[in-house]
Amino acid sequence: MNQRFAIILLCISCLLISCSGAGERHRRENRNWHESAEAFIRDRINKPVLLPDSVSYMPQHGKEVFDSVMNSAVKILFNVDIDCSTCLIKFNYWSNFVEEFYERHKVSVPILSIINSSMPEVVEQEVGKYWEYGWIYDSKYAFLDKNMLHDDRFQAVLLDGTNSVLLIGNPMHNKVLSALYEESIWNILQKKENN
Repeated sequence: MNQRFAIILLCISCLLISCSGAGERHRRENRNWHESAEAFIRDRINKPVLLPDSVSYMPQHGKEVFDSVMNSAVKILFNVDIDCSTCLIKFNYWSNFVEEFYERHKVSVPILSIINSSMPEVVEQEVGKYWEYGWIYDSKYAFLDKNMLHDDRFQAVLLDGTNSVLLIGNPMHNKVLSALYEESIWNILQKKENN
C-alpha cells in the first residue's frame, strides 16, 4: 500500500512540475509574441499599405467601387480566405460593425474585403452569400504578402486618406480594438465634415 501511495505521489509531483514548466513556457511564448506583435504594429503605423496590381474586380463590385473606397478619407480593408470556413465569420463581424456604426452616427463606413481562394470559379458565388459591400479577388495572395499580413490577427487595417495605416489588427475578438476602430473612424469623418 505504501509503495502504491509513493508511486501515485511521484506521478502527481511529476505532473505538477511539468505543468508549472508548461505554464512558464506559455507565459514566455506569450510575452515573446506580444513583443513581436508590438514591433510589427509600430513598424506599420503611418506607412502606406501596399495594394496588389494583380486583383480581379467583380462585375457588381468593380473598379469604380474599389476606387471610391480607396479615395475615401478613411476606410477599412480586411482579408478573407474563402477556403477557410471559420474565416467566413469576418463577413458577419464587419457587416454588423458597418450597420451599427451607421445606426449610431448616420454615416457609412467605406469598407473593402480582399478575397483569397484556391477555387476562383466559386469566389463570386460564395462571397455573394455573405457579403454585400465592396470586394476584390486577390488570387495570388499579394495583399497579404506585400504587407506581411499572414497572421490572421493582423488581417484588417484602418487607412487614412493617403492609404496609410492608422490601425492594424483584427478587432473581432478584441472589444477595445473594435471601439478604437469606431472612435478613429468617427474622429476622421467629423474632422472632414468640419473642414
